Amino acid sequence: MPVQVFARQLPESTTVKKLQVLLKDAPPQEIRLATSAGKCKGYGFLVFPDEASAEACVAAYSGKELDNKAILLKLAIEPAQQAEQKQQRVEELTRQISAFAKKKQLDKARQAWACFESEKLTPSVYSYCNIMHALVASGEVEEAAVLLEDMKKGAGGVRPNVVVYTTMMKGYERVGATDKCGELLEEMVAAKPPVPPDVRTINTFLRSCIRVGDVGAARKAWARLEAWGVAPDTSAYRYMATLLSQGLQFKELKALVAQAQAGATTLAGRGAGNCMFWAAGKCDRGVNC
Repeated sequence: MPVQVFARQLPESTTVKKLQVLLKDAPPQEIRLATSAGKCKGYGFLVFPDEASAEACVAAYSGKELDNKAILLKLAIEPAQQAEQKQQRVEELTRQISAFAKKKQLDKARQAWACFESEKLTPSVYSYCNIMHALVASGEVEEAAVLLEDMKKGAGGVRPNVVVYTTMMKGYERVGATDKCGELLEEMVAAKPPVPPDVRTINTFLRSCIRVGDVGAARKAWARLEAWGVAPDTSAYRYMATLLSQGLQFKELKALVAQAQAGATTLAGRGAGNCMFWAAGKCDRGVNC
């Protein structure tokens, strides 16, 4: 993201070459001088590849003399414009990480993530979600867990949301760390403020229970769905049915099948009509939206 530095109090004798020599230790990509009749009008703009290099030039050379005259340098963008540019860059990097995560290109995702620090940018919660997805998809679960801990400590003012927790849980589920899945679920609901699980979280947890045949843990979570505001979807019923079958809990299985067939997926007091996408016939999540 190019950043401009405004240079003023330039002597009439200023040329691009003279500025290049003066700024040799923090060289700009481009120098644009305002001229008239071949003479400098006293100001110009220096273009740098990023804010860090622009700030380094200002710090090193503002007040330095050129042809016996002190020149003044400052960033050319206003604070509001600067904030907008930073936000745009954060969104751009977040999209890049998401694309790399989908292709399991972890090295490229890491390179994009490193830009947040090198460019002095604050990642958004979506940035964290995407880099954690990239790590989990490549089996780097412990590295993802470190990022989650950073978020819980309030790194950059960003706190983990349900997507972050669910992504982390998927990582634990994939490597068979079932106990960690249960710990995350309890951590979510005990957080202040709480981070209620959604149906994706529950499905991930149930899959982890299937790995070890933990019917008891699944049963306890299932009993708390209504309190958490989660309506089980088709996948949730299927996972729970698998667990009950594994545990030979045929009486419960029969009741679960009856519940699913009765379409008991609407929570008391909530309706899918609250979703504008549902109203437009484009929502496939219903009460879980």
